[in-house]
Amino acid sequence: MKAKLITLIALFILLFIFIVQNTAEVPVKFLFWTFTMSAIILISLTGLVGVILGYVLARVFEAEKISSISNTE
Repeated sequence: MKAKLITLIALFILLFIFIVQNTAEVPVKFLFWTFTMSAIILISLTGLVGVILGYVLARVFEAEKISSISNTE
């Protein structure tokens, strides 16, 4: 458990450093829209979406695993 926490903290520190170093405005094309935003915001939003999706998917698979275990008993 402690190794996992240390790894997560190290990854967040690296992500923070990466975000702070990328401050330029970048063009973003999404479906029919094209707009410009700061790379800091874009990277932060992308990381946040990744964390949320990872959490939700982990919970879904955990629920499926528990459901399949209870159905076999």
